Amino acid sequence: MIGPGKRTQRALLLAAPGLTLLASLALADHIWLADLIANLAPQTAALCVPCALLAARRRLYIPALLSALAASLTLALLLAPRATHTQPHTPSDRAALSLLHANVLASNPRIDEAERLLLSGNHDILTLMELPRDIGRALRAGAAPNPYPHMLTSAPMKGLAGWVTILSRWPLERWDPDSPDDRTGTMCAIAHTPHGPLGIVAIHAPSPWSPTRWRIGNIVARRAASIAHRMRQTGIPVIVVGDLNATPLGARSRRLARDAGLRRAKPLASPRGTYPAFLPWPLSVAIDDALLSDNILLHAWRTLECPGSDHAAVEIQLLITPNP
Repeated sequence: MIGPGKRTQRALLLAAPGLTLLASLALADHIWLADLIANLAPQTAALCVPCALLAARRRLYIPALLSALAASLTLALLLAPRATHTQPHTPSDRAALSLLHANVLASNPRIDEAERLLLSGNHDILTLMELPRDIGRALRAGAAPNPYPHMLTSAPMKGLAGWVTILSRWPLERWDPDSPDDRTGTMCAIAHTPHGPLGIVAIHAPSPWSPTRWRIGNIVARRAASIAHRMRQTGIPVIVVGDLNATPLGARSRRLARDAGLRRAKPLASPRGTYPAFLPWPLSVAIDDALLSDNILLHAWRTLECPGSDHAAVEIQLLITPNP
């Protein structure tokens, strides 16, 4: 026979993951530590499931209910609107576009291999974070073979985020020349594609390893959301893409999608994270992704190895509705 004290200890132990997860999701917008835990909500929810089953088996019904509620809430948040996935055959009235996003890593030790991936010419638009200086200088000087004649870049936030660069087959125009993107963690542009203008907000938000970095990263995300919202008001298709340093259930990522009115590109059926690139889920987190406006459909999404980087690259095939 188990005594009341021992039973209480077991109840608290089994309730702890669920209580922690519920509190973190509720407070993530306001408290740094809560948001760190919320970013790991799927992993914590996976722990809640056996806790709920074990608690129910031991007739500890309150811990069982808390764990089940936490897991259910996480699933509900994961089921938030995502980009519409197309059928295998491309509709004739939509324009196909291939995008590659990569955090290349400023100190990349395999620059030549990374450059071959980036400049392979297999994509229409590239968004690059932490582009190594040697590659950036070669591109600006025209010294590197480059199938992307159009390039925009914003200077880094010193000690917080690296260079943010957009390469394109088609002409690029800064979204707001009077409001420079330098040292904002963003690069905002209009790509003049053969099928009409496309708004691009490339973002590199600082990692949340301290409360200060977390707050600055949230400011960067709010700027990106505001610009994406203004782009959408003009009627053009819009993509926000980059290294958010937040997972789909982190407060920063959820707020960005909500405020910008965009849908997440990463399919729910693809749990694999992008950082660290060499670890499988649940040891990796999905912090690199794109958010799409309603007039952009997702055709394919996959991760690729970016040689020398601690992030996986993300390749996204999109279908865009031409403007009337």
